[in-house]
Amino acid sequence: MGETSIEWTDATWNPTRGCSRISPGCGGGTPGGGGGCYAERIAARFSGPGMAYEGLAEMTPDGARWTGRIRLVEEKLEEPLSWRRPRRVFVNSMSDLFHEGLSDADVLRVFELIRICAAKERGHTFQVLTKRAERMRDFCSRLDFDPGSADGARPHRLYLNKEVQPNRRGTPTSFVPHLKNLWLGVSVDNQKYADLRVPALLKTPVAMRFLSCEPLLGPVDLARVVGEWEGRNDTWPRRLWDCLACAGTGYFQVAPFIAPCSSCSSPMAQRGPGVGVRWVIAGAESGHGARPMDEEWVRSLRDQCTAASVPFFYKQKLVGGHKVPTPPLDGKIWRQFPEVRP
Repeated sequence: MGETSIEWTDATWNPTRGCSRISPGCGGGTPGGGGGCYAERIAARFSGPGMAYEGLAEMTPDGARWTGRIRLVEEKLEEPLSWRRPRRVFVNSMSDLFHEGLSDADVLRVFELIRICAAKERGHTFQVLTKRAERMRDFCSRLDFDPGSADGARPHRLYLNKEVQPNRRGTPTSFVPHLKNLWLGVSVDNQKYADLRVPALLKTPVAMRFLSCEPLLGPVDLARVVGEWEGRNDTWPRRLWDCLACAGTGYFQVAPFIAPCSSCSSPMAQRGPGVGVRWVIAGAESGHGARPMDEEWVRSLRDQCTAASVPFFYKQKLVGGHKVPTPPLDGKIWRQFPEVRP
């Protein structure tokens, strides 16, 4: 098990190694590599000959840098099957599962292991966080489940279609019921990256979606990207119902009854509630040279989540250059987790 001090998870699992910078949250704003990605700094320390991150990271005059190479770690792939106690598992705390350097086949192997854990009722919840939201959306929109043959000659398994398959959620081959233990989230540095990544997340078929606003480098107005956040039809997400037939969100049915989907017009029953963004994490950057975070940005996110009945987790802030984990905000510790429904 990968022991971790990350407050919103119980363990880490890194079936891949390596990454590359893609947005401001990846790299510090000062020469010498201040702030930025903790994984990059750790990997560079273990990048010498024969070490785990050899060829994947390096030390440069400007500090730690990923080389852009990435690989699947075969010996780590089945690690969660040996864990007996159920736990929340942060997948690829040192990498990005949807990095362009990983093949679809490699990503599929990780998803299949998550499915096997669900089928064996291990009780683990797998939390996948990415900065590559469009690839995540496209990959999951091609993913299906093969129930296998009755005689067992063809085993049940996940597989990828060649093209994006719309309207998969309610079909017998939908993968979503077989990956109820999978949470998918995107990293949000500031408003620009909320605008870029959250819409792709909302179009990704999955049982649970979340946001990690860490490092939080600017204010974020979620109403700009989750149109019903403030609740045009009463409060969101309690009145937001998800279509069983298609993968997206934005189906603003206001009661749990059978009604046509507002997007695909399917007559299938709506499934809900609250399948848009169901959890928000926020926190400051840490490490030498960390960029400042205004706590008003955190307060704004907290208030938006409270108004929408979305659990909020305040992970950390800096005081005098030192990290303070799960600090109080307005006299209260915000360590909320989403309610996971079957």
